[in-house]
Amino acid sequence: MGNGDGMKIGQTGVSSVEQPVQTAKTQGVLGDRTVETGTGATQRSTKSSVWMNVKMFFAKVFGSNAMNVSAPKKDDETPEGSVKQCLSDLSKRNVDVPTLLKDLSQMHNKISPEDSYGMDDRFTSKQDIIKESTRNLSDMQLWRLYKNLDSDKVLDLQAGLGLVLGAQGRYSDGALNARSHVGGLYEEINLLKSTVKDQLKERGFDVQTKEPKDINSLKEITSSNKTAILGLINHLTPLYTGMKKGNCSEGFMATFRENFFAPLTDTQSDKHEIDGKKTGTCTAFYVDFERHPERKQIIVDGEQVPLATTSDKGAINEGLDHFLKFCNNDPDMMYKVSQYMNQSSLAGLKFGYYTDHNPIKLPNGVSGEPIKVVGQEQTNYLLEKKSDGSIGLTINWSAHVEGIQDRQTGEVTKLDPNLSVCNFTISITIDKEGKVTIDKPLNYDYSLKMAEDQ
Repeated sequence: MGNGDGMKIGQTGVSSVEQPVQTAKTQGVLGDRTVETGTGATQRSTKSSVWMNVKMFFAKVFGSNAMNVSAPKKDDETPEGSVKQCLSDLSKRNVDVPTLLKDLSQMHNKISPEDSYGMDDRFTSKQDIIKESTRNLSDMQLWRLYKNLDSDKVLDLQAGLGLVLGAQGRYSDGALNARSHVGGLYEEINLLKSTVKDQLKERGFDVQTKEPKDINSLKEITSSNKTAILGLINHLTPLYTGMKKGNCSEGFMATFRENFFAPLTDTQSDKHEIDGKKTGTCTAFYVDFERHPERKQIIVDGEQVPLATTSDKGAINEGLDHFLKFCNNDPDMMYKVSQYMNQSSLAGLKFGYYTDHNPIKLPNGVSGEPIKVVGQEQTNYLLEKKSDGSIGLTINWSAHVEGIQDRQTGEVTKLDPNLSVCNFTISITIDKEGKVTIDKPLNYDYSLKMAEDQ
């Protein structure tokens, strides 16, 4: 086995390979085997890719940070720093798509394949910078990067990039630069994948990577990859069409506030019960939570973590336990927060669209209600604890839109749904006594691309 080419063990079809063993270890016991995680590579022993997955599992169980790549210093503006930040975010348990897009953009903007940047002549290309940044990572860190880069979330990200890249003929001003940027992000992912894969192969691992799907329109988006791709296109559309953004006026906020603080209906506000057992939340929250559990998140140790990732009963119940614990085990606080952590909170937007204060306007001056593409809208909720014991709640609504209905005439102006997006975000604070305060006016940003077949 010393040649590292790999051998078959029994009839499992799992390649046995040689890999470095970490020198700084956290230990746990699995039967008669000791599970070790850590950093550094000083000696060689036989391990398989399956064994690496077992080690990853136990690293999670024991709370080990062995798989996390260290972030650069906050003031590191170098090309190396942009790579290290991307690797750090990619090594997290839950990869956040908007954060990854930002990291990839920083890499693209700071690193050109043709430039050496004069760093002691050590780096002459982008690949060298990434290779040098991954060279001293432990097997566990490389394996986490490999698994995350090969995950459906990142594959969906590339599929979305491919969709936008393939639609470049529909864009006008600045399309060339934007297309170059999108193509750059796509290639950054490929480069990260190939470099991590090569590093693992050098250490004896037999690894393969998947290819992203080819999709030609938003209609092909499935429930499994919708969130990633819609988030991607929301992020990239401004590069092509220009994003209008700002805070809603006091006139709009007056209409919004009136509806935001209006009591829920009796059905919505009922303390929800399942099989006679109270869930601790109002019915409006529970219905939303059961339908899209991944959209209700909390901040834990600086990371956004969904209360649940699936809708099965066990996951939902565990998510409710996390929710209560986040609310300092205060059932009254949990119930209060749940009354705002549901879709009814943003019902006031619809009323604001039909006022003179509507910020959403087409280039021809028409304003009105965005007509959402069915199945291509989402509302996300994020909770965070504040130093004074209060809880902050940020609600973001985003949607692809296929038209604007004039608020005065009712006439609909058709939009290109692939390139037209609207976002509204509101942040509120719920103090320990249950008082609710809107922290600042609704923030909006949107980009509207008129359809060619008007």
